[in-house]
Amino acid sequence: MGSSEPLAKQVQETMKVNFWGCLNCCKILFPLLRPGARVVNVTSMYCRSTLRDCAPPLKARFTSKDITMCAEAGTCQLNGWPTFAYGVSKIAVTVMTQIQQREMDSCGHKADILINTCCPGWCSTDMGGMGAPKTAAQGADTPVYLSLLPPGTQSPRGALCSNRTVQKWG
Repeated sequence: MGSSEPLAKQVQETMKVNFWGCLNCCKILFPLLRPGARVVNVTSMYCRSTLRDCAPPLKARFTSKDITMCAEAGTCQLNGWPTFAYGVSKIAVTVMTQIQQREMDSCGHKADILINTCCPGWCSTDMGGMGAPKTAAQGADTPVYLSLLPPGTQSPRGALCSNRTVQKWG
């Protein structure tokens, strides 16, 4: 939003931090998880609004790696990709969370592990600005709630949450 950087550079840098950084941390730390562990990935409700900007066929194949190639070729919009790199990266984190939970559920030795993603909301921080309605402490409520879900909790599981509730996003 408002960056003077070329779209290809925006996509590359934003995906590197918001998606690949999260995925790489998970790959390193997941083998250390014990039964009853809780994982909370942080996303943004921009994933919902950005998903609405995707062409319908793209919604079905969002895990594709061609976003960077489209950005480099300057054909993002022609190929149905939105041009908001931040929102695209947050869609990727949300989809990744669903996949991680499915994979965790499929290996029985990792019992009772929940992986969810959440949007803390618009918070008054350096990134959110001082006009945001939530304090950082209020924004931390849902991530902390998800990280402290009691043993045996069945839902949420691989879900996008905001204000302690599961959000429909796709």
